[in-house]
Amino acid sequence: MKILFVCNTLYQIIVASCIRKMFPKHVAEIILSDHSTANRDICRRFQETGLIFDKAYYVKTKYLYDYDGSMSKMKRIRTFQDKDSVLEMVELDEKYDMFFCANAEPFTERIVNYVKRRNPNAIINWFEDGISAYDYDKCYFPSKLLMTKWKIKRNLTGIINLTSIIDNFYVFEPNKMDWKPKAKLKRIDALSQELISELNVIFNFRDCIDKYEEKYIFFEDGALEWNDNTNLELLEIVASIVGKENIIVKIHPRNPVNKFESKGFKTNKDMSIPWEIITSNIDIENKVLITMYSQSVITPDILLEKNGKALVLGKLNKNFNNIDHTVFDYMEKHYFNENASKYFVPKTTDQMKDILKKI
Repeated sequence: MKILFVCNTLYQIIVASCIRKMFPKHVAEIILSDHSTANRDICRRFQETGLIFDKAYYVKTKYLYDYDGSMSKMKRIRTFQDKDSVLEMVELDEKYDMFFCANAEPFTERIVNYVKRRNPNAIINWFEDGISAYDYDKCYFPSKLLMTKWKIKRNLTGIINLTSIIDNFYVFEPNKMDWKPKAKLKRIDALSQELISELNVIFNFRDCIDKYEEKYIFFEDGALEWNDNTNLELLEIVASIVGKENIIVKIHPRNPVNKFESKGFKTNKDMSIPWEIITSNIDIENKVLITMYSQSVITPDILLEKNGKALVLGKLNKNFNNIDHTVFDYMEKHYFNENASKYFVPKTTDQMKDILKKI
């Protein structure tokens, strides 16, 4: 059996590697896109070391969002019908038996059509790309009406819509799904020590200049808080209790502005090594992880089945009720509320101060 993976993000590479280890007797190849600036170097290490995957390809795909949007409907149909259009981007093998991805975007839509044309019996799989897979991702999958429309389109043009033909949905914790995909749920094995060692090489962890020796690690979230200084204000209160010297801030890799360093906080310098690799190499159970909304505080539970204590400050944002916090609500339901001895979610700053003094 021959397996093909497509990965856009660093987290997807880790998850794909976990899945690959579940098929040790089969050939597995991976395509890394330019969605992450580190992917070119990561692809080179896969190629040079021969670890985890039998072949690795690096492909520029981000431009396809604009390119496809500018195409006429007929040109798009002809492009997807062309059996060799994918080979102009990457020289893949002729036939694959299984395909794995975590995003429905222009390139993966091309690849699934390539795979299915050459092997109609190929198994198409979706794998989780973080906590959103357990709840939010249902919006990407078609209703019965849309499934019918896509089936008619497929019969007329031969073009396949990726999310309409998913056979298996791979997640680390199938019992925590808040929706039911039109596919079989499969459980991903947690990170093994052997795989951690191999991923350390692939992500060049040995050269990481950030040691994360501090007891308190604060995670900057995504765009929800980039234009809001609440997280910085709350972190100043945390620092007044535990000491600024005992905190390191893990800034978000896509935010070009580091507002913490100018306020005297130590921040990480290396953006190419994902948190999931770092947490696999430090004594996480003796750390206190702090954030407003970031799912990074529960990642060790998911990937390693262990964690430190986590202080989640999202409800202290005065704008909390005016923003979309679907993923936060999911984390609260399945993690924060189920393990109150490990996850702490204060509703007031006084509660936050009391919690910090206790933990």
